[in-house]
Amino acid sequence: MGKLRTGHLVEAGLWLSLCLVLYIYSFEFDRDIEIYKFGASAWPRTIILLMAIAAIGQLVHHWIKGDESSSDMISAAVDDGSEEAAHEAHHEGLKWYLSCLGLLTIPFIYMRVPDWIAVAVSAGDSGLHLIRIVVAAILIAIVFYFIRHHRVRVALMFPLFFAALLEDFGFYTLAPFFIIGVMYLFGERRPKPMALIMALIYGLLLLLFVGNSFETLENQLSYQPPTAGQGKGKGAYGIEIVDGQTVYVPVYSHIYADGGKSHLLEATLSIRNLDPNRTISIKSVKYFDTKGSLIKEYLDGELGLGPLETTAFLVEKRDVRGGSGANFIVVWDADDPVYEPLIEAIMVGFSEGNSISFASPGRALIKRKE
Repeated sequence: MGKLRTGHLVEAGLWLSLCLVLYIYSFEFDRDIEIYKFGASAWPRTIILLMAIAAIGQLVHHWIKGDESSSDMISAAVDDGSEEAAHEAHHEGLKWYLSCLGLLTIPFIYMRVPDWIAVAVSAGDSGLHLIRIVVAAILIAIVFYFIRHHRVRVALMFPLFFAALLEDFGFYTLAPFFIIGVMYLFGERRPKPMALIMALIYGLLLLLFVGNSFETLENQLSYQPPTAGQGKGKGAYGIEIVDGQTVYVPVYSHIYADGGKSHLLEATLSIRNLDPNRTISIKSVKYFDTKGSLIKEYLDGELGLGPLETTAFLVEKRDVRGGSGANFIVVWDADDPVYEPLIEAIMVGFSEGNSISFASPGRALIKRKE
């Protein structure tokens, strides 16, 4: 087969197998999204295609020219049957394979360890975000340490680490570093060609994705003439004068999609005093699960809300006890009749690169009018 060696075929087979696995996994989040007409799986599949083209191109290069024009790293990395090359690259022992396995755990460390630390120290959203940044910085430093002397192992781990960081740091932030990193791992060392190739690929990605996103968004925001019956009906919060209520607020710790797959949500109960002149008193805030069992009582005593003041109560994403039918029961009153407060739950979640957010208004079960 030309100048191909066993190591060349193994290397290409590993990369193409990884591409196949990632492509199959992309069907897990293959759905339409409002701001991009090609759907959520389009750009991941583009990256997978580029990886496959690079692997095939490298294989063709070896088939035509063999190892003679490869960099020292590629020459040492392939299993060309030379005992000396394998010994120099330290690829012949159990230690090398164990170190490969250790590097491959880096993406999974990032996906799990920050959450474990946040639970252990009872960190909130801002604390979890800071923990993720610190853990990411430490892991990136480890990758930089290994990339100089263990490029083959880093190359196997690099796409997985890139995918793990996407949800928190975003595709457009990470893509330039990923492109440069792939070129470096494949032996390119010249700064100017690396910068030009990165700019070209990144520009094409921006043109493809951002351009179509704006086009789709503009179509959605284009003028639509009003239709008969539009605007009829009372909103969720008609302003009324009352001096106390018991309010039921639906909450969702998760929702179902994609054939029953659950998506975890973080919920915020917001209570806003809409009266510009009078104070209201929050008597109790109780959180119940889907079966109606009390999970938590958020107040030990009364909580006063001054004119136009707002308070909030949080159900964290990792607290899944409530279920899809959870609810808050809020009891409040006032010394004088006031405008009824705005009480609602806001759910937010991130799943497989997509964000979910919606509000759930409260409904008064008992109220006293002036």
